[in-house]
Amino acid sequence: MKFFGLRIVKGNGDKVDFGTLFVREFFGHILLFVTTFGLSIFASFYSLVGRRDKRTFTDILSGTTIIDVDEED
Repeated sequence: MKFFGLRIVKGNGDKVDFGTLFVREFFGHILLFVTTFGLSIFASFYSLVGRRDKRTFTDILSGTTIIDVDEED
C-alpha cells in the first residue's frame, strides 16, 4: 500500500496483506481508540517520538512499519 510517498510494509519488508491491514486499522486505531476513550493516541504519539525506529503503537501491534518510497528507489 502506497500513499504520499510512504508505504506500509511488514517488519521484514514484505508487502502487507488484508489481514495485517485489518489488524492495524481495526484493532490498532478504531477499537483501541474507542475502548481507551482516545488515550491510545497518546501511546502512539509517545512510541513515535520515543522509539528509534519511529514505529507507532499500531505498527508494533500489527508488526508493520512505514517506509519512505523515495529513499527505497
